[in-house]
Amino acid sequence: SDSLQGMAFAVNLASLTLSKKVTSRVNTSDEFTVNIAQNGASIASATTSGKTVGTAQATTGAVGVLPARSYTLTEAAVGQTNLGQYASTYACTNATAGSTTSLPSGVGTSFAITPALNDRISCAFTNTALTLTNVAVTPTKTVTAGSTATASFTLTNTTALAATFGSAGPTLTPSTGSAIVPTGYVYAGTTYTTFAAMLAAVNASPTAANAAVTIGIAYTVPAIFGGTVTISLGADVTLDGSTSALATATDVDTVSSAGLSLTKTGTTQTSPGGLIAYSLYAYNGGPGASNGAILSDPLPAGLTITGTPTCAVTTGAAVCPTVSVSGNTVTATLATFPAGSGLTFSVTAAAGTAASYTNVATLTPKTGSPVSGSLTTAVAQTNGITKTVQNLTSGTAAGTSDTAIPGDLLQYTLTFQNTTGVPIHGVTLVDPLPTSVTFSAASCGTLPSGITCTYAAPAVGATGTVTFSYAGVLQSGSTLAATINAYVK
Repeated sequence: SDSLQGMAFAVNLASLTLSKKVTSRVNTSDEFTVNIAQNGASIASATTSGKTVGTAQATTGAVGVLPARSYTLTEAAVGQTNLGQYASTYACTNATAGSTTSLPSGVGTSFAITPALNDRISCAFTNTALTLTNVAVTPTKTVTAGSTATASFTLTNTTALAATFGSAGPTLTPSTGSAIVPTGYVYAGTTYTTFAAMLAAVNASPTAANAAVTIGIAYTVPAIFGGTVTISLGADVTLDGSTSALATATDVDTVSSAGLSLTKTGTTQTSPGGLIAYSLYAYNGGPGASNGAILSDPLPAGLTITGTPTCAVTTGAAVCPTVSVSGNTVTATLATFPAGSGLTFSVTAAAGTAASYTNVATLTPKTGSPVSGSLTTAVAQTNGITKTVQNLTSGTAAGTSDTAIPGDLLQYTLTFQNTTGVPIHGVTLVDPLPTSVTFSAASCGTLPSGITCTYAAPAVGATGTVTFSYAGVLQSGSTLAATINAYVK
């Protein structure tokens, strides 16, 4: 038996060593256990302790194992440690020269290995905390009430490998007034309508280690005086299926006291006789009331005010004043105009024949400088009028001229096409007949939809002027064709 025992001790077994390395911790209390098992039974384990990083914090030491057997090496979190907040990698070395044993390496928390005779294999799990330490914002800024602002956030991947970002999106909180929502999400010069679409673009390619991306959250600043808008964004990184703890950053935008403002909008293109609708928005951005401010809107010469100007309360507790018209000027005294209030005035005018009209209105406080709002309206000049004549007696074709003898019946055709590019409100065609003919009959022709027509003409057998009056809106591209029959004297 002694000889047999000696033979048994002479057999060269293999050995496995499993170590744990932690390069960084999410929480200083995070700890880990590594384990070597065979057929589901643990044969060795080790647990980290303390707060050190870098070198091996735990090792099983060399454990004798049987060659040609499969062993499972694993790691697990201890206590409240969240292994999902770490990137876990493993690798093995063999101190036995010339060994052909396959040495595993990769990403994960478990792997198997089959040592060969005389192998001296050392394996290690290495954990790197998936911490996103830099979610930064642009410096806190001042924005103007009623404007569009963008809060910029920089997301930095501080892990050791390329990773993708995750986020539930921003929250926007005004210090006063109703809730606000983003109007767009900006990345690499493109504005996306949803945060998810923008994040998908960010993650189309993983962000490299220690690299950063910048995103923007656009929003419309509330029409409030004073106060702030707070924009918060949380983000994490995902690497090899593990997700880091959430990091957050906050941007606080201060809304400036905007004072008085006057904005004029309305019709920017029309035709001669067409209507121009003006909308004047007077706003008091504070900080105090501006009771007694005077609105004045002198319309340019050539415009004719139509209807009665109106006022409507748009924002706040302002009270609509009486709106007066004197000549071509609209005025109103805003007796009750507290901060945070807005009034909208509506004025309609008919255009003349000028090429354009620029209308400038002013809002003047009782103390301080006036503010103004302007709008320029282009007036498209009508064209496309043609006139032809046809000798109905001789049956010649219509043209720009014809021959006739006394008693012949001529037909004049007046054709007008709206080539202005905008609708025309009302058209009048005037044709003074030559003194060599006498009036016989007239027709307004086939009328486009929405157009009515009347005409005035001399008595049958007399000479004079024929006038066609077309009422309604003649759309761009539509045509009118009137005819006049006359006998040659």
